[in-house]
Amino acid sequence: MSRKSWIGGLLGGLVVFIWGNLSWTVIPIHEFHMKDVPEAAINEEVIRTDMLATGVYHFPGFPSEEEMQADPKAAMAGMMEEYMEGPIIHFMVVDADGGPWMNPISFLWYFLINVGSALLIAWMLSKAVGGLPKYTGRFVFVLVAGLFAFLFGPLTMWNWWHFPANFTFATLIDYVISWGGAGLVMAHFIRPDIV
Repeated sequence: MSRKSWIGGLLGGLVVFIWGNLSWTVIPIHEFHMKDVPEAAINEEVIRTDMLATGVYHFPGFPSEEEMQADPKAAMAGMMEEYMEGPIIHFMVVDADGGPWMNPISFLWYFLINVGSALLIAWMLSKAVGGLPKYTGRFVFVLVAGLFAFLFGPLTMWNWWHFPANFTFATLIDYVISWGGAGLVMAHFIRPDIV
C-alpha cells in the first residue's frame, strides 16, 4: 500500500471516530431509543451476590438440563409459553465488576477499531482503484464497504436480537455519514496515479 493510501486510511478512520463520538455525545441521534431499566425492576442484591456473572444474558432462559432430561417436550413448551407471554429480554450485557462510565480505554479501542477498519478498506480500495478512475467511484466504493459492515453487523443484530427499528435506523445513519465522510477523504488520497 502506498504512503498516500496509508494517509487516506488513517484520516478516514479519524473521520469515522469523530462522527461516532459526535453522534453519541453531542447530536441526539441515539437519545430517543436508549432507555434506562427502572430501578424497581432490578434487584441489585441478587446481582451483587454473583447470581449474574459478567456475560451476555437473555430472558426467559432456556430450560435447565434437568428439565430437558425429565420431559424435553414439556420443558420446551413451557419456554415457548413464557416467550409468548413476555416480557422478553433478547440481549443484555452484564459487567458484574462495574467500572468507570465512559472509560477512556474504550475511546482508545474505538479509535483503533475505526482506524483498523478504514485501513482495511483503504487496502481494498488500493487493489480496486485501477477500475475506479473517478473520485465518485472511489467514494461509493468506501461507502458501500461501510454499508456492507452495517448489513453484516447491526442489521443482523436487528434480525436475531430484535433490536428496535429506530435504534437500527439511527445506526444506519451513523454508518452512512461516517463511511460517507471517510469515503470523501479516502477517495482523494487513494487514486490510480499514486497507488
